[in-house]
Amino acid sequence: MSKKTKQLHIRIDESLYKKLKVKCVYEDTSIQEYVAGMISDGLGAYSTNELSKSKAVRKRASKRSKMEE
Repeated sequence: MSKKTKQLHIRIDESLYKKLKVKCVYEDTSIQEYVAGMISDGLGAYSTNELSKSKAVRKRASKRSKMEE
């Protein structure tokens, strides 16, 4: 069974892209694999429960800021 995937489109500075491309060639990996790995490592143990809590916190903060306006 294969995992479902989503596409992510980002814009980065040309010089940053060139550095990324060189690093991926040096490490014999694709930009796709490198970026997906970096995102996975960056999120690490971030669980779905933590994401739900974080959404709730942002929602409350948003309501507070609207009330202050």
